[in-house]
Amino acid sequence: MMRRTALVLLAAGLGVMAACTGSPPDSGSDSSLEAGSDYGEVELDGAVIAYESLGSPDDETVLLIAGTGMQLIDWPTELVEALVDQGYRVVRFDNRDVGLTTVFAEVEPLDEAAIGDALETGEPPPVPYTFDDMAEDALGVLDALDVQRAHVVGLSMGGAIAQLIAIDTPERVRSLTLLAADSGNPELPPIDPEAFADMPPGPRPTDREGFIDRRVAEEQALTGAGYQTDEAELRAAVLRAVERAYDPAALARQEVMSLVGHLASADYRFANLESIDLPTVVVQGDDDPLVPVEAAYDIEARIPDSELRVIPGLGHQVPVEVVPDVVDAIVTVAARASET
Repeated sequence: MMRRTALVLLAAGLGVMAACTGSPPDSGSDSSLEAGSDYGEVELDGAVIAYESLGSPDDETVLLIAGTGMQLIDWPTELVEALVDQGYRVVRFDNRDVGLTTVFAEVEPLDEAAIGDALETGEPPPVPYTFDDMAEDALGVLDALDVQRAHVVGLSMGGAIAQLIAIDTPERVRSLTLLAADSGNPELPPIDPEAFADMPPGPRPTDREGFIDRRVAEEQALTGAGYQTDEAELRAAVLRAVERAYDPAALARQEVMSLVGHLASADYRFANLESIDLPTVVVQGDDDPLVPVEAAYDIEARIPDSELRVIPGLGHQVPVEVVPDVVDAIVTVAARASET
């Protein structure tokens, strides 16, 4: 059901499934982290990836893989600070077409009809990059930092990419944390269209103010009933991200890549979740309009060494109020990995 709904959205040119950062952008400054941070770029096959490393290189590494449209600065500062304080090195990076990483502006316009046909027939879709490429990007960042194994944390789209890393290169993963991630199961409930009923129709505006207004509306649509974000704070947070990198065309392209990536990788991920032999924790809100809570139960049932934590009232985000819960989940599964 979820796959059929997503194909309809793709045919309509709507990025609803991927119209999210996966986390409310952090409106605060990262100044408290700057003293211990290391910014860099790694040139890989097909892209230059911007990254930041925080904490001591001597500590075990937590790799944060972001959701759609989410810049590395959009991870809550409180989450990063807490992990560093707990004695972990934190590495975060900009995915393709986002932030300071390579923007694929020179590619041919996406042929959504051809992409939809390829997905229906099981053929590789004609796209500039895939989730497999993005998984290689994540591993390339680790290689650049000489990190052999990391505690991998994936949010939304990043959760699907993290699953691929755990399936294909388990030797690079100490533990796995999946936040608001789907399982690839085609029988799960579809996206809830009512969650986006108040969204302005049509594509996201390309003028700066219209773009910010639309991003704020998208974030509000993804907020669960138990966690309402102040609009002024949310607007300031979106503005902070826009000031770092503003490219509506790149964001729109990544949204389509996210939707296509979820669909193209779904069967493979779903068929191979049971092969993941790693300490795993699944964190999911029960009011998520994009990923039904059933997906989290599905992942827990399929990954042998997994734990599920459902947060009541949480949507498709990591608001500051749940940062302690998320940090506890990451640290607990990391400790479990150290015992094995």
